[in-house]
Amino acid sequence: MTAPAARPARAPRGRPRAMPDSELRNRMFTAAEQMLDAAGGFTLSTENVQLEAVMRRADVSRSAVYRVWPSKEDFAFELLTAFASNGAGGLQPFDPSGREEAARLVADNPTKLGSREGRRELLTEAVRLVATRTFRTIIETRRWRRYPAITIAADGLDEERAEHVLSTVRATEAELHRPLTEFYARMFTLLDLEPRPPFTDATAAPALTRLTSALFEGLAMQHTVDPEVGDTTYDGGWTLPALGFLAAVDVVSRPRT
Repeated sequence: MTAPAARPARAPRGRPRAMPDSELRNRMFTAAEQMLDAAGGFTLSTENVQLEAVMRRADVSRSAVYRVWPSKEDFAFELLTAFASNGAGGLQPFDPSGREEAARLVADNPTKLGSREGRRELLTEAVRLVATRTFRTIIETRRWRRYPAITIAADGLDEERAEHVLSTVRATEAELHRPLTEFYARMFTLLDLEPRPPFTDATAAPALTRLTSALFEGLAMQHTVDPEVGDTTYDGGWTLPALGFLAAVDVVSRPRT
């Protein structure tokens, strides 16, 4: 006699497992970022983000969303904070590949480090490499455009929340600037540069970081309406971002005497 087939095990009854808040946030912020990109990028407000539409795209329940964010304003505030951070969907660091290429250039030419002329040659080529790679990366992404937009959008929040968003931007900027400052300080040593007054050993590299960051972001903003700002090439493959970078280096440093 054939034994009866075993019945399939029943799924346990009860409420479905609650989604962790971290996964919920990740889904919602990712969905909001995709919708903003589809709408043409981040604007001066979060009006392009309809909460119900974000829920559908993120495939999360209304009850889970309203448990974390009781109102749309609460979600908009945390979304701005997330975009102001250095996490997923947040402000984007500069592409390190240009710095890595410049460091290799110096390491591969030790004989040129023995003369002032050779060090200057390495410096100008390293500057051109870093500036060209960094600028192209900035204009080919959208996240850098959020920087001014986030600061302006924060004005629409109450004072406490606005300060929270702006302090997040400041902390993120400091974190993103740290590897740049360390790179500049290392190159000053390798290329035997010293600070040009009024800068000092402690202030030269941080000042150069601020100058070049503002230079690249400002030129990238102008590039949206005047592509020649970054696309025009001068003798030797130089562009305005690269020439501006070299000028900043020469303002902050000089060959050691």
